[in-house]
Amino acid sequence: MLPRRGLPIAELAAVMAVIGAFGLSVGYTYPAVALNLEARGVSTVVIGTQAAVQGLGVLICAFMLPWLTATIGAWRLAAVALLGTAAVIAALGMTENLYVWAILRFLLGFGANALFVICEVWINVLAPNAQRGRIVGAYTTVISGMFALGPLLVPLVGFEGAYSFGSVAVIYLLLGLPLWRLRHSSPPVEHVPVGELPRVMLAIPVLLLSVFTFAFFDGAAFSLWAVYGMDRGLTELTTATTLSLLVIGNVVLQYPIGWLADRMNRRLLLAILAGVAFAGAVALPVLPLTHPATYLFLFVWGALAFGVYTLAVTLIGQHLTGARLVAANSAFGVMWGIGALLGPWAAGAAMTGLGGVGLPLTIAAAYGVLTVAALAMPPIRTALASLEKMDLDG
Repeated sequence: MLPRRGLPIAELAAVMAVIGAFGLSVGYTYPAVALNLEARGVSTVVIGTQAAVQGLGVLICAFMLPWLTATIGAWRLAAVALLGTAAVIAALGMTENLYVWAILRFLLGFGANALFVICEVWINVLAPNAQRGRIVGAYTTVISGMFALGPLLVPLVGFEGAYSFGSVAVIYLLLGLPLWRLRHSSPPVEHVPVGELPRVMLAIPVLLLSVFTFAFFDGAAFSLWAVYGMDRGLTELTTATTLSLLVIGNVVLQYPIGWLADRMNRRLLLAILAGVAFAGAVALPVLPLTHPATYLFLFVWGALAFGVYTLAVTLIGQHLTGARLVAANSAFGVMWGIGALLGPWAAGAAMTGLGGVGLPLTIAAAYGVLTVAALAMPPIRTALASLEKMDLDG
């Protein structure tokens, strides 16, 4: 572990570079793979199934990660994940066999999630508690920004063949090179009992719900915003503009949210962010989407909706250490996967029955539940005290 004499700027920068590589590669591969399959005339059912296979890799990795981290070591596992996912991205350009692609996408989901979770643990291990909110805010800003830049690689390098996917694999590796700097500052790797993951999940339900809620919002909004915009009478350009505002606000405002998290009660801030996101979703159907004031609203609303995730990452670093921190981050991966799967499905079903208004109403429902939970459920420290008592009794 790294000594805590000062802020480990070089190590923090290295973690952010590695997570930036993750964000850029995921931001590229999702649209590139979809466009590739569509250009080959693959049915939407198969395209959706391929995406689900990648999600399955994420979920299985989340359950295996505490054991893998303890067995292999965090840095070695991160290095294997970085090299392995780069190889998988390159391999996507070397074959068009759909069965091979399904295997590759499973491995991509598994490896990318391993790198993602280890980086989250790293950032919390390295961040002093007094500055944790700002550091996590900067970290989530990097993820959001690089994820937004990823699709821009599609028109630059294309989405077919060895050149396209190979180029992205090389960029991914180059951005991930600072991982070498972290070889002597690994996150905790102590043994994690088989039952630790579900026990930790029971101790942090509000934080897990926060991750689920944002993933639900992210999956629903990014999958169906274009449909919602058209239903509201927007042009394709205006629809794209409004969606971009959600992303840009998210990138710009995470650090200020982290700054607030270092200066007030973090659980209260989580409830406030969830409540304002709920109110914004309720208000969305009556706002004129082409008005400049609505553009400002979307800029802020997207950031606040994402902010619940920033607070969740900050709070687990405040309350958990060691193997339980690894287990909690793995649980985050599980909830992210579930939320990202259910969001588009629930919002799509609501829009089928209610029209375009179904999208903001389902988002409002998700953030409404989170707001109530954040205000009503016991403090995290109380649940953790019960967990410690169970350890002593055992």
